[in-house]
Amino acid sequence: RGGGPPSSSALPPSDPTAPPKGGRGNLLGGVLSFINLRRKSPERLYREALEEQIEVMERQIQRAREEARQLRSLLAKRGKESRRETSDGVKRGMTTEKELRDEVERLLKRVEELERTRDELLTLLEIEKKKAEEREKLMELEKRKLGRAEERSKEEMEKLRSALVEQSRRQLEEMERAAERRLAEEG
Repeated sequence: RGGGPPSSSALPPSDPTAPPKGGRGNLLGGVLSFINLRRKSPERLYREALEEQIEVMERQIQRAREEARQLRSLLAKRGKESRRETSDGVKRGMTTEKELRDEVERLLKRVEELERTRDELLTLLEIEKKKAEEREKLMELEKRKLGRAEERSKEEMEKLRSALVEQSRRQLEEMERAAERRLAEEG
């Protein structure tokens, strides 16, 4: 049995910076990922990056909580063992117990920091989502305005076309009458 705090290797290995499992490791997955990146807007990429950071934070919080739980368990175990030891052993046990308590306290502070950072990221993500919704509403409004302008333009073009057709018809009739008069005068 080890006398010190458990190493981080006691926890399941997980690299928060590693890409998620599920097809990104192969060439086709990488190409598809690149194509999807090109299709996404910068705002969406930013929101997705925030979401990934939040997920990483959640995993770090879970790991820190698990490590704190393991240290508390070890501390309780050491406390029971130290009661059975001799005075030298008690002194060593007290030192180890204090070190374990300090480590638990450090981990709990780290969990609090991670939770604050996660909350800040969640707030930032919500703000970005609201901005995206506002931009979408503005785009929809602009589309409607553009549609109405196109309709007005079509109506004006139709009126202009009708006026030109009418003017052409009148000119043609006038030309026919003029031709008929000339023929009547010549004949």
